[in-house]
Amino acid sequence: MRMNKRIQSCAAESHSFLKQLDRAFVWGVFDVFHEGHESFLRWARKQTRFLYVVVLPDEIVRKAKGRYPIQSAEERLLNIVNLGFVDSAMVDCVEWGLHSLAAVKPTAVLLGKEQPEKWVVITERLLGIALETRRCPSEGPRHTTDIIERYGAGQLRRLGSVGVLADFESRLKARVRED
Repeated sequence: MRMNKRIQSCAAESHSFLKQLDRAFVWGVFDVFHEGHESFLRWARKQTRFLYVVVLPDEIVRKAKGRYPIQSAEERLLNIVNLGFVDSAMVDCVEWGLHSLAAVKPTAVLLGKEQPEKWVVITERLLGIALETRRCPSEGPRHTTDIIERYGAGQLRRLGSVGVLADFESRLKARVRED
């Protein structure tokens, strides 16, 4: 895969040679929050003085992935806020105009390992700004799709709202013991 020249990639532990960014944002679904999400957000935190997280709304996720997320946008947003190291977070998207992001006036966007670059260009046009772009080299061992395939969306929903995957796995083990 050929990467855009504007995208800087760096090793997770040896990124100190890059200047810390002023105001950066990340975006994502962040459904069934797991260690891959946390690893990505901790990397992002190290890259910038101000970290803003855009959580995608349920309907946009359905259009993009063909299914609704397991958790509502509000639950996913709460998971991000509860981390304690994110400066600000909001449910927003390109289709809504990214009004919350426009208020932040970001100088950079931080991408996950597999996030498409096309959204950077669209965001730049929408906000009328140029963004420095950095890509995280790794997001950890898990992906939400793998988790949903492993446990099943129905099982995840039956157990109700779970903040993080570790909570879900504990509740699942307890339920299996009860049965």
